[in-house]
Amino acid sequence: MRSRSMALVTACIVVSACASSLQQTLDSWLGHQQNELIQRWGPPSKTTDDGGGGRILIYESFTPNPFAQQPGIGVLQVKMFYVRADGTIYLWKTCGRANGPYGFDSCGALF
Repeated sequence: MRSRSMALVTACIVVSACASSLQQTLDSWLGHQQNELIQRWGPPSKTTDDGGGGRILIYESFTPNPFAQQPGIGVLQVKMFYVRADGTIYLWKTCGRANGPYGFDSCGALF
């Protein structure tokens, strides 16, 4: 039980430290053109309509848990960029999913 609590505390500290940097990085893309983002980050993992004439560029990255005893256990981080019909990025969202015994899903029904 104690190791479970320590793992949770450590995860919270890491997430808090990284969140500020991630927010700054994603904020820096607001107002830029989608072709600039694609040039820098490569093609998105997925794209979908935003329901308002624009698109959502979805970037996914999976980080395996180095301590997992089974392959395929880790965290899927998702970054979504909302793009107007003229190609301008106007909004971003991020969420994550983890599998395994301490899994979570902050993406819900976003996609």
